[in-house]
Amino acid sequence: MNWMRRGSSAVESEIQRREEEQKNKGPYRFFLKTGEMRNVIFLDGDEPDEPISIMEHIINIPGAKFPELLTCPGRQNGCPLCIAGNQARFVAFYSIVDTTPYEDSQGKTIKNVKKILAVKSVQADILIKKRKDWDGLKGRVVTISRTNDKKSASSGDQFERFIKDDKPLKYNIDKSKPEHASIDWSTVLAPKPISELKHFVEFANYNPWNNNGAKPATNARGGGFDSDFGSTSATPPAREMPPTATYEDDVPF
Repeated sequence: MNWMRRGSSAVESEIQRREEEQKNKGPYRFFLKTGEMRNVIFLDGDEPDEPISIMEHIINIPGAKFPELLTCPGRQNGCPLCIAGNQARFVAFYSIVDTTPYEDSQGKTIKNVKKILAVKSVQADILIKKRKDWDGLKGRVVTISRTNDKKSASSGDQFERFIKDDKPLKYNIDKSKPEHASIDWSTVLAPKPISELKHFVEFANYNPWNNNGAKPATNARGGGFDSDFGSTSATPPAREMPPTATYEDDVPF
């Protein structure tokens, strides 16, 4: 009976499979609920070619829990979503470590998770100015907060340096260490083939607000969006710890 497995090895094999599956999906996107703040560590953002930015399509599919976030290959390259009238939006990306702890489904406390900070042009401009004013972003511990306005950017709209012992806290980033390395944008943001993008054309102009007024949930992975699609992660933790503006030193640096 090849449909039945026995023993603890089967459990271990399944855990390993799920862990590998999780790795292959790539890092989660960082997002905040309205009124929330979190401390993050920037892993990049100081080089002349940073941040990485793309144009991105948001496709809402009827009945789907999350919107599809798709890198636009460019109308000049035959993007079928552009041709269908779906307007791509500018999104810039940073690699960060989210220091906020949470408990997974097994009750294990997880913290210091590498994530994608995806920001629209307004936030990107703010961060570029902060980079200049702060003498760099890389290694900085930054408190990102989101106002109570539900139309505010889900990735946060206020950025302040975290102060410890009267000094802005900053770590040395060693790119040779995996935990310090930037996200592989060429893999995470690679556009789908034109043939695959064509599958989404029929939903290019679907607006869920015109249907039943319900907002789709936030997709925590991949590209970017510049408005609040709700406060539910694609795979939310079992229970997040209470938000805190304090900071602990047990980080992988």
